[in-house]
Amino acid sequence: MIPLISISLVLLYQNNFQPQKILQSKQRLIKFQLSILGLILTLSITGTITVFLKNLIARPRPDFIDRCQPDPSKLTSKLLYTIDICTRPDKELILEGLRSTPSGHSSISFSGMTYLTLFICSQWRVFSNRT
Repeated sequence: MIPLISISLVLLYQNNFQPQKILQSKQRLIKFQLSILGLILTLSITGTITVFLKNLIARPRPDFIDRCQPDPSKLTSKLLYTIDICTRPDKELILEGLRSTPSGHSSISFSGMTYLTLFICSQWRVFSNRT
């Protein structure tokens, strides 16, 4: 929500806090729409990559042993196990316990704030004289 509010405030500031200026000018309205759509696209791509990495890495959460409740008779000296050693019938709960890293909250907030930083830098022409 912070990047969305900040983008709106920056665009309102550029139009002297008169929303009707944004609504009356097609170019300003398109700029507002593209800024919001860029934020939504950034957050969507980040969320997709994060979920993909969570499933790929499959690192257990701290409460995984409680979720799994492994059968001691199925434990061997091997280092790798499958969810077949778990005694709980709810496989979705067990699989959710294997989605620990990367943090979804951290990746979404990082991507949102990075987009906001680049947006503000582009609007105030920090890197060049062109928008």
